[in-house]
Amino acid sequence: MPKKTTDHLICFDLDGTLISSVTIANQLFYDTVEEELNLSTTAFRSQKNLMALSAEERLATLWPEANLQSGQIKETLEVYRQKKMSAGIPILPGAKEAVALMAEHFEFMACVSNSPDELIEETLASLGLLHYFSKLTGINHVQFSKPHPEIYTSTVDYFGLKPEDCLTFEDSTTGVRSAKAAGMRVIGVTTGLESGEDLKKDGADVVLKGLDGLRFEMIMPLLNA
Repeated sequence: MPKKTTDHLICFDLDGTLISSVTIANQLFYDTVEEELNLSTTAFRSQKNLMALSAEERLATLWPEANLQSGQIKETLEVYRQKKMSAGIPILPGAKEAVALMAEHFEFMACVSNSPDELIEETLASLGLLHYFSKLTGINHVQFSKPHPEIYTSTVDYFGLKPEDCLTFEDSTTGVRSAKAAGMRVIGVTTGLESGEDLKKDGADVVLKGLDGLRFEMIMPLLNA
């Protein structure tokens, strides 16, 4: 067993990177909004640029005319969380192996997502992956979600590392822009809704078709180690 390094941090996004959830979660979110709040969602369902935003952010910005109260938002988000957890969203090919491979070599592992912390924890636990991660960063404790860099900057600061010594796996241009603005290295995977071309254009250092294509030999050169 190789000695784990504490000089670097490895992060994974959740939706679209570890689990095949982007399309399913999008449908569940808008179904919940219609059922719980009786709001029309037709204009937003097919907009890919909205899919990477947090559910809370979408609720707060897409229907300003509804003047949603905090209690309504909280209740709707809870219904959405329960629906998402019970949907049985599948893990993506190679995801479990990729997380295990990184954990074999790196002490510091984090899951960084635009989802609430409790949903990240529940999802990883259901997949048998939770024990690999020493930090979960969701939207509960940050002011801005991806593509703002705060969610990654706060994660890097938690471990006391330099951003250039940190690497993340992302499936969206929103996530790529967030991590690159934080100064990190990024491996993009085309298991979400965006092409390798788009991920590369927004700054991904390497693009893979999926995590089943990951090899450890790719990692250390990216971290200049």
